[in-house]
Amino acid sequence: MPYRQLEEPLQPTEVSNASVLPLWIFQKNAPLKAITASEKKIANALTANRGKEFEFSRGYVRFALSQLLGIDPLKIPMTADPGKPPRLAEGWGYLSFSHCSDAILLGWSDEKLGVDIERTDRTFEAQAIANRFFNKKEIEILSNLNKENMRLNVLEHWVVKEAAIKWQRGKLIQGLIDWSWDKKNNIAINRRLNYKLNINQLKYKEWHIAISSNKLKSKCYPMICINSN
Repeated sequence: MPYRQLEEPLQPTEVSNASVLPLWIFQKNAPLKAITASEKKIANALTANRGKEFEFSRGYVRFALSQLLGIDPLKIPMTADPGKPPRLAEGWGYLSFSHCSDAILLGWSDEKLGVDIERTDRTFEAQAIANRFFNKKEIEILSNLNKENMRLNVLEHWVVKEAAIKWQRGKLIQGLIDWSWDKKNNIAINRRLNYKLNINQLKYKEWHIAISSNKLKSKCYPMICINSN
């Protein structure tokens, strides 16, 4: 049943601690959770790998929000089509999620946010990435590092930029070029669009995480929940 046809609009229960920004990490070896019939139809129309990832992510987003908001997971009014930013119905807050090779990261807030996750051991051509997507000042700072430190720093910048792009609901390639990270002040800046965001970036186990949100400036602390599978 489409959510707009519900006779009485559902309302989420009040989240008790507004100073906590809830994050969840679900490892991809966990069993699948329930999704709606329309989401199942979308998953079945995708390739096998993309369909499984779609079903996994939407199922665990619904599961996490049901625990947080006190609502049946299949009644969470969420739209999260492939390749598009996820959205909740008005009054339900904001969510953002990100995949890496072995996990999904989900964040929820009463204000717009963006999250991103990558494994800290991910290998890639750090110099080529920096040369293509980073500004001159960022490249100059990175050029003085050895190969491994450059890889780690480029990874940090990439995760921060992606979190900012997800806050913006922007395009990846243009966003990587537009956004820069003031690491000293932990601020992401987009001069073309005149945006400035607060960044919280942390390492947790084998992952590097970034959260972008204006709310972080008001002492809102990330709290990570992780499945035990």
